[in-house]
Amino acid sequence: MLVDYPLYRVRTTILDHRIPSLAFVLEEKFRINIRKDVLREMAIPPGPWLMELKDRIAAEEDPSSTIRASWKGGYDGRGCERIFTLGELKERLALITKGKKIAYIGDAIFSPENEVKMLSIVQNADLLFIEASFLHEDEKRAREKYHLTARQAGTIARKGGVKRLVPYHFSPKYQGKGAKLQEEAVRAFREEH
Repeated sequence: MLVDYPLYRVRTTILDHRIPSLAFVLEEKFRINIRKDVLREMAIPPGPWLMELKDRIAAEEDPSSTIRASWKGGYDGRGCERIFTLGELKERLALITKGKKIAYIGDAIFSPENEVKMLSIVQNADLLFIEASFLHEDEKRAREKYHLTARQAGTIARKGGVKRLVPYHFSPKYQGKGAKLQEEAVRAFREEH
């Protein structure tokens, strides 16, 4: 665990690339969206006070505490404000949903040890960025260079239950042929077993 804040956490693991290489996952614990339609109905413009509202909801502060919705306006240019309880605004304005999970895997050889570590990072990720340096037909070269093939990258994404895959870091050997690497990774990602 690198950081663990009220709204998100970041974890990492060390992979083998002949030298240590890092994989990361950013996990939102939950997502707080503001219902703009209700905000309009309340005749309150958005502003920095909404970030305070989100932070205080995330920190699980006392719902009876007060919060000021303030904004510039009025004929005399002075600010306007309305005071609410945190609980009232949370109930009326906040739409709390499941957070997103974004994973990133850098350079790594395909090995049983690395596979276990990569799967622990990518499990059920909404989005995975993963290196796919070589086509599988060049698997020997990939192993020599301690990189993944596009097929291996797609397989890890599939096994990890990833929702969306973004392969990257293609070897210069495939200059102008990145689509082939993308296709191979996506094919492996979508395979049914």
